[in-house]
Amino acid sequence: MRDERGAALPVVLAVSSMIFILLTIMVSMNIRSRQTERLWWEGVQAGYAAESGMEVMKTRLRERPEADSGRFRLGEYLVEVKAERKTGQLRLRAVATGPSGIRKSAEAELDPASLVIQRRIR
Repeated sequence: MRDERGAALPVVLAVSSMIFILLTIMVSMNIRSRQTERLWWEGVQAGYAAESGMEVMKTRLRERPEADSGRFRLGEYLVEVKAERKTGQLRLRAVATGPSGIRKSAEAELDPASLVIQRRIR
């Protein structure tokens, strides 16, 4: 009996260490998952901000047909839009940058007279 008295301590320490390691891994995975979800959602919102930026630029082009670029904020997103004119074509390219640096772009060809989107470019 005397040899078995201290055997419980190493077993308890080993089990406690394994539980601690597993909990640490689970917390780490949870944090990483939340970060990934937040960045994914920011990317989705940046895409919508870029689309909205093209619509804002279309409004500016109706007011000032000679406008060729614009830079503005939509909430937390910085949107830069450029209008490129070629013979009989107008192309808008918008790039939205989110607070974490996520960037999404939207591009479309428009009818120069009506400013109706003829084709979206992915």
